[in-house]
Amino acid sequence: MLPMSMLPSPRRHVALPNGERFCHWSGAEFFDAWPKCCGRMLAMIDAADCGNPYAEMVRDAQAGAAQLDFYAGLVTEMKGASIPMGPDVVNFSVREPYGVVGRIIPFNHPFMFAAGKSAAPLAAGNSIVMKPPDQAPLSALRLAELVDGLLPAGVFNVVPGDRETGAALASHPGVSMVAIIGSVAA
Repeated sequence: MLPMSMLPSPRRHVALPNGERFCHWSGAEFFDAWPKCCGRMLAMIDAADCGNPYAEMVRDAQAGAAQLDFYAGLVTEMKGASIPMGPDVVNFSVREPYGVVGRIIPFNHPFMFAAGKSAAPLAAGNSIVMKPPDQAPLSALRLAELVDGLLPAGVFNVVPGDRETGAALASHPGVSMVAIIGSVAA
């Protein structure tokens, strides 16, 4: 496992394996550019952290970025509806966030699940508490560093830990919904 001190900071220029460099962006520029640049860095982190082949982790980073992009495009499409039901009756729906949504992700594709499975709840206006796998937490932690300052404080949270951490997240009364990918032993 790589110590966090060895991971590059998003707030300075970072050399990628092929010699390219990138720097920290903000807002939409970041989300447009990160699959190309940050994706390779995150793929290296996952390859070192969980032992998967680098090329496979590059595809995972692209898949996670594509899911974020897809759900970001749906943000303006989430609306309520008004349905006339008769002369004096109208049914209407209001879309409201759940609040805090927990995500417990597996070890085999940690970044793809950390990015991709946080996309829909974030687009719907929820906050995320992500529990990455205790075997491979680094890419989820790095994602939290990269989005720090792009989202309001407390919207994207990463809590590494073992199955007791997952159980605490799943049973917490302040967490409205939990999704788990993988074994319930996680």
